[in-house]
Amino acid sequence: MAESVPILLRKDNTYTKLFVGGLPYHTTDETLRAFFSQHGEIEEAVVIYDRNSGKSKGYGFVSCSEIGLKVDNG
Repeated sequence: MAESVPILLRKDNTYTKLFVGGLPYHTTDETLRAFFSQHGEIEEAVVIYDRNSGKSKGYGFVSCSEIGLKVDNG
């Protein structure tokens, strides 16, 4: 008899995951999270790094806990 395999449920982050470009190369996951946490609860903040050099690529992603994170673009 075949075993039951649990299905992993993932949250749909279509409207809660933001691309953040133009980051200074000294930005870290922690500083990115600290900036965006001023505007609401942050689930994840990740800066993307080059795998060969280990240097930031200048962009990242921020996942918000809820839709409608308010960010002043000024």
